[in-house]
Amino acid sequence: MNKVEALAEAITQDLVRYLVLDNNLEVKAAMILVYCSKLFDKLNDKETGLYLEGSAYVYELLKDELARNFSPDYVITSADLLTIAESQKDYQRAKNSHF
Repeated sequence: MNKVEALAEAITQDLVRYLVLDNNLEVKAAMILVYCSKLFDKLNDKETGLYLEGSAYVYELLKDELARNFSPDYVITSADLLTIAESQKDYQRAKNSHF
């Protein structure tokens, strides 16, 4: 594991923990939200330098992304999480097939 991966992984773990604590989510649900976010891709992209930022700052960015994608009174269900995960898999397959 290189430096970028190690720093991004540490922030990712914090993001999951913050989501669990702040939103009373199960760990699996929080992991799906983090790993399927656009922010996660940016966090793991060396060019953005986001992996050098503090976890709290990156969490604010994640909350902004989630707020844009979900209304404030929306309650996410397990089915929604599976849909998000499947959409991300489809996106990754399409992205990888073009290279």
